[in-house]
Amino acid sequence: MVLDRGAPRQDVTAALLALPGIGPWTAGYVAMRALGDPDVVLETDVGLHAALGLHGPAAVAVLRQRRAGWQPWGSYACLHLWQRVLDARWPDLPAPRDELAPETRDQKNLHRTTNRETELTGTLS
Repeated sequence: MVLDRGAPRQDVTAALLALPGIGPWTAGYVAMRALGDPDVVLETDVGLHAALGLHGPAAVAVLRQRRAGWQPWGSYACLHLWQRVLDARWPDLPAPRDELAPETRDQKNLHRTTNRETELTGTLS
């Protein structure tokens, strides 16, 4: 099995699911991160459920419903929702991969924190 962006996604996913202990969440996450699949939505992910403010079957149903509106960029929607959870739980964390000067980073974080809800309303929330 080849895990790089050139590998056929369906073949890799099928091979992963055939391995003991690998389920749909893990296979989907590998497709998203290692294979670069832009349209993976991990319906059972508790972080995504937390971002929606839902749990269990209700969260899965909402993710399935919204997935169509996110296509072909479901993976990016997941990344935004995960970031939303991180921002809510740890608002003082610097922005990811932030290499700005400390004063610029602080200004950016203040802007990011105050506009968090505005940025994620609509199709993501």
